[in-house]
Order: sequence, then structure tokens, then C-alpha cells
Amino acid sequence: MSPAGSTAGSWKDGEQRPLHYSSWMLFERKGTMIFLLLIAAAVSFAFGRTMASPFWGAAAFGLLLLSIWRSLVPVYFEINVNGIVRWTFGRKKFIAWEEIRSYQRQPNGILMFPHTDRYPLESFRGFFLPVPELLREDIQDRFMFFVDR
Repeated sequence: MSPAGSTAGSWKDGEQRPLHYSSWMLFERKGTMIFLLLIAAAVSFAFGRTMASPFWGAAAFGLLLLSIWRSLVPVYFEINVNGIVRWTFGRKKFIAWEEIRSYQRQPNGILMFPHTDRYPLESFRGFFLPVPELLREDIQDRFMFFVDR
């Protein structure tokens, strides 16, 4: 088993075992997450001072953490012949390959869209699949195998 949790064989050779891996943005992108947490703390502190109440500052910090909660917890993925499965806190979301109409490769993952047309806020309706460096080639092979055909 590889360090990223892969149980994959080569897709190019026709072996189609599921690929399992986890992503935890809090530890994978430490600089970005520390920056986000510092911004949330500064905004909450300023809000608490403006409202003259530490309670409202703490409430603002809680709401800001709530908005980035998926980055603070581990997320588990499985890529198989049916589609992509994401587990977070025991909740499962399945996306079939047929539902992915278009996609965009990002430096740290793949952003998938349910429509072929692009709209100004389409990124907010998309599904982001973080791709670890060690698994980048294997996941791109699988993606091209199912989506680009």
C-alpha cells in the first residue's frame, strides 16, 4: 500500500480496482489553513471589539470556522468504475461518472461541473476532488478513462 492509502493497480493495463485515499486540507496545505485561521481570528477579534462583547467575537469565529469546516476534518475518497464516493463524518456522497459533464484541472485537484456550459458562479456548484501529489498520475488516468471517452 502506498503512503497516500492507494490500493490501486494500473488503469492503463485494464486493472480496475478501486482507489481509496484520504485528504485533510488542514495538514496538506498548512500555510493556507494557518492564513485562513489567522484571518478568521482577526475578523472575529475586530467584530468582538466593535460590538464590545467577547461573546459576539467568539460567535463570529464559530461561524467563520463553520464556513470552512470541510478543510478542518479528514475526507475519504474512493474512485471506482461507478464513480467517485466521498465520506465525511460517516456521510457518503456519490457522484456517477455520467453526472460529470465537464471538468477543470487545478494545481492541487480536479474541479468537476454538472453542466457543459460555464456560468459566472459555476465553480460554487462544482465538486472539487483534491489530488495528492503521489496519486496525481493515477487519478488523471482514471479520470480520462471515464470522463473523456
